Amino acid sequence: MAYICEPCLKKEYIGSLLHKNAVSYMIKGDFKTAIKYLEKSVGLHPKNSHNHKVLAHCYGKICNSLESPKERKPYYFRAIEHEKIAENLGSAPPTPEDYWKTAVQGNNTEGMKTIEKTDGVKISEDRSYTRRLKELEVKYHDYFE
Repeated sequence: MAYICEPCLKKEYIGSLLHKNAVSYMIKGDFKTAIKYLEKSVGLHPKNSHNHKVLAHCYGKICNSLESPKERKPYYFRAIEHEKIAENLGSAPPTPEDYWKTAVQGNNTEGMKTIEKTDGVKISEDRSYTRRLKELEVKYHDYFE
């Protein structure tokens, strides 16, 4: 088990408090103030993928609210940059729209295996999920140790 120094934990905790402040400003629609808090939060805890994901969202909101492409450009590139950082840190990409409909209706049966237990109950197991989990364990082996 890795030793984490106490000052590091304090920095991460302060970063999470700044993140909470940013979210409260996001709810109010003040994305510029939210970005200020999130940039400080990312500075204190740069490996938190959620900070980068939310920061990308804020930059995207500001980008979409501006009229001219020249004004949009820096916000757009910052949004892309933080989105890539979040994905590289392990943040899951958003699920496709209406994903739940295909899962509920059973149209997405690729990788599914039906197991029948002794009492006659049938259980469907998503084998693609377990395969994907193993791929992630190999890719991020240091997190799973």
